Amino acid sequence: FPARGRRFRAGENLGGRSSGVEHNLAKVGVVSSNLIARSIRLILSRAPVFRRFFRAPIVCYARAMRIMLIILALMLFPVSATTAAQPSATPADDVAALLAELKRETDPLKAEKLRARLRRAWLKQGTASARLLLAEAARAQGDGLVETARRLLDLVARRWPGYVTGRFRRALLLWQRGNDKAALAELDAVLKRQPAYFPAAMVKMRLLEDRRNFPGALKLCRETLRRFPAWRTLRQRCIRLQWRVEQDA
Repeated sequence: FPARGRRFRAGENLGGRSSGVEHNLAKVGVVSSNLIARSIRLILSRAPVFRRFFRAPIVCYARAMRIMLIILALMLFPVSATTAAQPSATPADDVAALLAELKRETDPLKAEKLRARLRRAWLKQGTASARLLLAEAARAQGDGLVETARRLLDLVARRWPGYVTGRFRRALLLWQRGNDKAALAELDAVLKRQPAYFPAAMVKMRLLEDRRNFPGALKLCRETLRRFPAWRTLRQRCIRLQWRVEQDA
């Protein structure tokens, strides 16, 4: 027997001993659930590779089943177009009111907080189903399931074409995957429906700059700055783009 006070290594005696009941059950060919659990813990504690081997398929299977159930629920209980087009129910987060307030605001710090509220208001314009699919797409992308995220965002864009946040997330994923042409087309569709949607304008500016289309980026920057005059970093970006246009002239 080990001396008193000896510290056992992690997992050393897991499953090493069993109770008398387990021993008697084993004699007649019955293995208790407690003994099975101990054996599984022993394997997982002593071999990290087993943890990675068993955990990854289970997580992927659970994620796939969750997404399938969500899509099935949407098919069984479709959302009407009038429900999908409803604006935010909170007057303080109404998009039109926030845009008007941002155009009058001169304090950069207050304007930054108003822009954050405006993004939340745009997000809330979608139905609960659309927001749920966006959340699942973000989780899938975080888990490395990029193709699953793309399919979910395609579903949101197809089912709720007027939901600018969903269309923007789709454009963002296309851009991150290197499909600049499709991303630009999606961003143009977002800005056509909601010209003040500044997240799409900022990404489009970046894409135009990467293509060395500095006049187009400058034009978009000035249009965005007219809607958000207190945006200090955007004003500095316009100045930098103006300098680039003059250098290329």
